[in-house]
Amino acid sequence: MQDSNLSSTQNSHDSTKKTLPPNLVLNKVEERMERVCKDELRLCGGRSSSQKKGTIYALLFFILAILGFADATYLTVKNLQGEYIVCSLTHGCDIVTSSPFAEIFGIPVALFGALYYLTVLLLSVLFLDKKKEQTLRIISKLTCIGLGASLYFMFIQAFVLRAWCQYCIGSAITSMILFVIGMVYLKKSSTKLTPTNSIT
Repeated sequence: MQDSNLSSTQNSHDSTKKTLPPNLVLNKVEERMERVCKDELRLCGGRSSSQKKGTIYALLFFILAILGFADATYLTVKNLQGEYIVCSLTHGCDIVTSSPFAEIFGIPVALFGALYYLTVLLLSVLFLDKKKEQTLRIISKLTCIGLGASLYFMFIQAFVLRAWCQYCIGSAITSMILFVIGMVYLKKSSTKLTPTNSIT
């Protein structure tokens, strides 16, 4: 008697499972997905939003790096050819570019600048391809080097040579903008990671 009751109960459960409305199943799946989205934002809209913002920063780095690379490459070529550079906006380009401060161990300082901008440019392209945020952090930290070098040479022009090179000023402005963008990105990314890490 008990066996028959058990079998009838099992059959009723099986029939209930078989006749479960499809709409109810769909609702349960949607509820589950909503919970996952709330608990792990990176699995849903969080990641795409972060990547979109990262793409904007990468494009800014890319554009500025092209401008800086063109500027530094022009100065490098002129230095290697031994030609004097004429300024149209300032006076003293020939003094600055032919001074002992324009070279380090016989290598044009502008060449190091060109390599710096080229590194930023290539890393920007790498981010646009791979979408790894670590790449943007590396670029942002590299901008500190560019800013430091630019401030040093601006000091040399102002207080040692007392002459100004418009191309050097342009490079310094580019480096400064890169630095500001890099610091803004680092600040935004650090504040973004703080609430994520606090989720349990």
